Amino acid sequence: MASTILEMQGITKTFPGVKALSNVNLDVEEGEIHAIVGENGAGKSTLMKVLSGVYPSGSYDGKIIYRGQECQFKGIHDSERVGIVIIHQELALVPMLSIAENIFLGNEQARYGVIDWNANETRTRALLKKVGLSEDPKTLITNLGVGKQQLVEIAKALSKEVKLLILDEPTASLSEKDSQALLDLLLEFKRQGMTSILISHKLNEVSRVADRVTVIRDGQTIETMARKDMSEDRIITSMVGRSLEDRYPPREPKIGDVIFEVENWSVYHPLHPERQVIRNIDMKVHKGEVVGIAGLMGAVRWVTAKKVDYQTPMMATSSGALPPGLVFNLFRGLDMVALITAPLILQLPSYWSVVIGAIVFWVLRGSFNMEDLRAEQEAAQRGVRGVRQLIDDHVVADKNGVFHGRGRHHERLQQQGRAKDQ
Repeated sequence: MASTILEMQGITKTFPGVKALSNVNLDVEEGEIHAIVGENGAGKSTLMKVLSGVYPSGSYDGKIIYRGQECQFKGIHDSERVGIVIIHQELALVPMLSIAENIFLGNEQARYGVIDWNANETRTRALLKKVGLSEDPKTLITNLGVGKQQLVEIAKALSKEVKLLILDEPTASLSEKDSQALLDLLLEFKRQGMTSILISHKLNEVSRVADRVTVIRDGQTIETMARKDMSEDRIITSMVGRSLEDRYPPREPKIGDVIFEVENWSVYHPLHPERQVIRNIDMKVHKGEVVGIAGLMGAVRWVTAKKVDYQTPMMATSSGALPPGLVFNLFRGLDMVALITAPLILQLPSYWSVVIGAIVFWVLRGSFNMEDLRAEQEAAQRGVRGVRQLIDDHVVADKNGVFHGRGRHHERLQQQGRAKDQ
C-alpha cells in the first residue's frame, strides 16, 4: 500500500462575508495522480492556494501534514522549498523574456554575482527535453503557442525539484492534441514516482489519468473515489448534489432588439504591431441573450472578449502608466547592480546607466569580461527598446502631463479606417 505524502485536515478558509472552505479534508498518496473536481466556485483552487502558501498559515484554520510533518507555509517559497509547486490556470510567464529567463526568473544561476547565462541555458535545454520541447532556450515566450507555454511552466516546476505537482485546469485553453500530450506527460511523471494533484472540469481527462478523485461542493469535501469506483454519472451527481436526468433542459429564451454591435473590427498585437490578431470581425448582441465566443486554440477568443471594451488595465509608475507585467522588461538580464540602476532607465535616453553600473560592479569584484558585458548590454537594450515601443504605441500625454492609453497604435487604426472610407 502506498504511503500518504499529504494530509489536509479540517481546512476552513473565510473571506469577508463568505466561507470558501468549510472543514475540508484531503489525503494524497505518494506517486499517484489525484484529481479534484467540483463546480465553479466550489473551492478547488482556494484549497490548492492554501496548500501552496498563496494563502499563508494563520489566514485559515486546519492542518497541512506533508511527509509526516505539520507545515505552516508563510508563502509560496516555503512550499517550493519542500517540493510543492503549483501551476495556476493563468500562466505566470513574462511574454518578452526568453524561455530560459522565465524558467529561472528569481532563481538565476550566478557566478560572482553575475548571471551565468551559459549555465542557465544548458540546464534549460535539459529541462525542456524532459517535457518534450526542442525549442531554443533563447526563444521569447511571446513566440510560443499556449500548449508549449504550459510545458514551459512544467519545466519551470521541474527546475525547483518538484515532488508534489499541482496543476489547476492545465488543459482548459489547450487543443485536444496539446491536452493529450500534457496528460501523457503526467502519466510519465507518475512512472518516475512524482505525485500530482490535478484540478479539471474535463471528466474524460480525469477518468483517463486519475488514480483517485475527490469531489468538493460548496466548500466541503463530499467524497473520494478510487479509480475502480469512478464513473462520470457518479462524479456529476456528487458535484451538483442530485441526479441529473437531463443535462441540457429545454428553455424558452426571450430575445429582444440589438443593444451592441461591432462591424468590420480589427486589432493588432500590442507588442508586435505587424501582427493582426483580429481581422474584420462582425458581431451583434441582442437584449436578453447569452452570446458565446468559440473557436480553436489560437483563434484569439480571449483577445476578442478583452479588446471589445478597449480599456487595457494600466500600472502606475513614476513616469506614467504601462500595461501590467511589462515593467519586467526593465529588469530582464540584470543582476544586483542593474536592479539598483534600472529606475534610471525611465529617465535617461539610453540603457548605458545599466551597463556602466554593471562595469563598476564587475571591476570592483575583479570579474569583468567582455562576454558578460555584451550579454548584459543586449538584455538591457532589448528591455528598454520594448518599453519605449509600448510607450510610443499605447501611451500619450495630454497638455496636463496625464498619460492616456492611446498612442501611435491607435492612430494607425484611425488612419486605416479613413483610408478604407476613401
